[in-house]
Amino acid sequence: MKLEDIRYGQRIQVNAPGLGDHGQVGTITRVRDVRCFVHLDWDQRPRHAVVFYAADLERLPDEPVRPR
Repeated sequence: MKLEDIRYGQRIQVNAPGLGDHGQVGTITRVRDVRCFVHLDWDQRPRHAVVFYAADLERLPDEPVRPR
């Protein structure tokens, strides 16, 4: 994705082969400069975020999240 396409609260999938988080799904919680802070769905710590570059993210279709 391009940085200008990123927005707060957007659902994304990590597209970074070779990283441990490749293929994970999450929500963008903050954007600073060229870094995107993402809360991954599996992480139970509500304030924890992982930092990625916009190029490492792929937009998910706007669909309602299925309850677990």
